[in-house]
Amino acid sequence: MRNYGTNVSMELHGIDVEITVHYDYATGGSNFHGSDEPAWAEVDFDESDLWHSKRTRQLMPTARKRIYKNLQDYIAECVLEQHDA
Repeated sequence: MRNYGTNVSMELHGIDVEITVHYDYATGGSNFHGSDEPAWAEVDFDESDLWHSKRTRQLMPTARKRIYKNLQDYIAECVLEQHDA
């Protein structure tokens, strides 16, 4: 099981949908972490971490695959923005 979870809204084929993404989040670099390297943050999730937001079950396999393949970067960007807020 992943350490975090959040809902992400998106538009698919003209329909607004919301999914729940379970993920791990890590940061590093910067003086805050006692490092000379630039600050970084990363989100780690895969296809099996995409769930229906209103039910406690995974999305259907074909939907998970399509969303992960086409919207993986968008989902990661949304999650990182929520951590920055």
